[in-house]
Amino acid sequence: MQFLIDSANLAEVEEAFRLPFVQGVTTNTREVAYHGGADLKGYLSELRRIARGTIHIQVTSADTDTMIREGRALTKAVDDIRIKMPVTANGLAAMQVLASEGIEVAATAVNTVAMGVLAAKMGAASVISYFGALADFEEDAGDLLAATKAAFTAYGFPTEVYFFAKNAKQVKMGIQAGADACLMPLAGLKSLLDHPLSTREVEFMNAEWERVYGSIRWDEVV
Repeated sequence: MQFLIDSANLAEVEEAFRLPFVQGVTTNTREVAYHGGADLKGYLSELRRIARGTIHIQVTSADTDTMIREGRALTKAVDDIRIKMPVTANGLAAMQVLASEGIEVAATAVNTVAMGVLAAKMGAASVISYFGALADFEEDAGDLLAATKAAFTAYGFPTEVYFFAKNAKQVKMGIQAGADACLMPLAGLKSLLDHPLSTREVEFMNAEWERVYGSIRWDEVV
C-alpha cells in the first residue's frame, strides 16, 4: 500500500514529505487553479523539486488530440510523472495513444467497475476512485475497490487501484479491499498517526522510565 499526498499546495506537499511514508503526490485541475500561480512551468519545477516519487498531473482539455498533446508535453517537462485523464470516449482514446508511447496514465474519477476495466483495456497504469466521497452515501463503496481489483486480476491487467480517502476508517476499508495506493489530504495523512490510546500508552511507559532513570537515554549507557 502506497500513500500519496493529494494536494497542489506546495507548502502542504513539502510538509507531507516530512512524513517518511508518503511516496508521491496527486493534483487535479481545480487544485492547481487555486495554487499554481501565474508561472505554471515554474510551479511544476518546484513541485518536482520538493516531491518524492511519482507526480500526478491532470489534463485540462476534453478533446482527444489536445489531451494527447498535453500528456506528451508534461511527460517531457517533468520526470516521473503520471498523466491523469477522465474516462470519457475522448479520454479513453487519448489513454490508448499515450500508453502505446510508454507514457504512464492514471484514469481519474473511476467510480464503477466498468469504468475501471475500460481504462485498464486502454493501458492505464492506475485508476483512481473518489472512494471517500462515495463512502459518504454508498454503503458498498468498499466493494467497488475490491471488485475492481478482482476484475483486473481476472483479466490479467497490471493496472493498479488507487483511492481517495478522508479518514482512517476509509483507509482501513481500502486496505481490506486490497487497493494499491491511498490518496489523502495532509490532515488525513497526519491523522493516521493519531490514536488517543496509543498516545496514552506511550506517555505512561515513558513516565515510568523517567520515574526510575530520569533523563538517561540508551545512547548514553550502551
